[in-house]
Amino acid sequence: MPFSIACIDFDAARHLQPGPYKLYTALARYADKAGECFPLYRQLGEDVGVSIATISRWMAALDAAGVFIRKRLAGGGRYLYTLAEAFRPQLPVSKMKNRFSQREKQEANPAKHSRNSIRYEGELPDERAKWPARMRWWRKDGSWPLDAGPKPGEPNCQVPPELLAM
Repeated sequence: MPFSIACIDFDAARHLQPGPYKLYTALARYADKAGECFPLYRQLGEDVGVSIATISRWMAALDAAGVFIRKRLAGGGRYLYTLAEAFRPQLPVSKMKNRFSQREKQEANPAKHSRNSIRYEGELPDERAKWPARMRWWRKDGSWPLDAGPKPGEPNCQVPPELLAM
C-alpha cells in the first residue's frame, strides 16, 4: 500500500519533464526506506491517470535520467525498482538538527497546544484585557475557551456587560 504523502527532493528531480516527474512522485510513494518498490505498471497508470503505454515511456525516461535501477524479480514480469539515493523519499526533519519533538513543544508551552485555549497576539496585561479577544473569537466562529467560564448568554457568564452589548 503506498503512502499518501511522500517527501521528495525537488532539486534532484527538477530536470524531469512534467509527465515523468508525476510518475516519479507516484513511484516514490511505494518506496521503502531503502528506496525499493515493485508496483505494477497498471497500478502506476491508475495512480497517475494515464495508459500503460504512457507509463512505459515515462519509466524509460526515468531510467535514462538515473532515477532508479531495475531488476527483474524471480518468477514473472515484475521488477524491483531501487530509487537512486538523491531520489529516495525523505522526511524533512531527518535533515534538520536541534529540533524538538512534538511532545517537547507541548510540554514547553501547553497553552499554545491546547484545544481549549485561545492564542493571543502577545501577552495581554491583565485578565480584563483578554475579553475583547475572546468575544471576537466567539462572534467569528463560536469557539469559547474553557478557562473563560460560561459562554455568553449562559448563567454566571463573566463577560463584561459593555462587551455583550456590542
